[in-house]
Amino acid sequence: MNTSFKKTDASNVFDLIKNTYTIRDIAGFCGLQLPVKGKFCSPFRPDRNPSCEVNEKLFTDWTSGEHLDVPAFYAALRGITLAEARRELMDRLGITGKTSPATFQRACRPVLKPAEKPAPKPLPDLPPLYRCREFYDQLAARRNVSVEAVSLAADNFGTIQFFRDPFLGLGWILSDKSGRAAQARPLDRDCFIHSGNKTHNFRNTTIHYCVGIQTSWNFPANFPVLLVEGSGDYLAACDVDLHAKREFLPVAMLGTSATIPDDCLPFFKGRDVRIIAHPGDGGRKAAEGWRSRLRAVCSVTLEQFCDGDLDLNDLVKRDGAAAVAKGLGL
Repeated sequence: MNTSFKKTDASNVFDLIKNTYTIRDIAGFCGLQLPVKGKFCSPFRPDRNPSCEVNEKLFTDWTSGEHLDVPAFYAALRGITLAEARRELMDRLGITGKTSPATFQRACRPVLKPAEKPAPKPLPDLPPLYRCREFYDQLAARRNVSVEAVSLAADNFGTIQFFRDPFLGLGWILSDKSGRAAQARPLDRDCFIHSGNKTHNFRNTTIHYCVGIQTSWNFPANFPVLLVEGSGDYLAACDVDLHAKREFLPVAMLGTSATIPDDCLPFFKGRDVRIIAHPGDGGRKAAEGWRSRLRAVCSVTLEQFCDGDLDLNDLVKRDGAAAVAKGLGL
């Protein structure tokens, strides 16, 4: 611990830190690389669109309205209080006077050998999940589906669970036994307060996993599939399944940028697959890409609704699951 600070000087430590080091110095010390210029995604919350920027002395998140100076930025990265940040910086940086940022970097930033590479950033961990029937009615009302559809997904397929998280709040997650992809949605509002996003993916969508092909039930090789995009349409597909003349297995892709990987193709082999395209050009192109991938192993039909502004969940909300099942000939 650096003891050269006098007690009367402690109140000036923050000023000394702010006058000595930049936001980029602190980020480098904590192992975070910031872009040289332009906006970037928040290091503190899930952020689909770049909404943060820095200058020498200030970190700004334009989505949340948060402004952090150098000591506050260090405290936020470390998850500690400002007082703890002051003590850590005094102890770990040995501040006794104004030091150049270059000295700070040499002393604190690990030097990588040419052959070494930084470790990949780990994917966010899932919060503790549980199945809770008390939320079935609430989820059914929010997504405009029947309680039986929620029960089918949660109790029979094992693809819907619930969570309470200090960061995300109360919500529900679409995943399956593989755990390779998981999409969360708020249960008590339209979007997450921390980001304004309707969904939050706990697994990178570049993994391109088809959620629902590993459920609590084992399905015969010839069992048909209804392939949709996103967790909302998945629940709607479960409701349609309850009213269809012929049973099928709902399967979801999490994001229109996701493609079907090779290791998922054996599941679809020989099946009758119906794809419901998501609205818009992006949804149509994604569905066409999925059809192209599946054609080699199974029979595929692509549905594009006449009203291009409606997805499957919108139709179930407007017309009812029984009418949608009849209209699709299921």
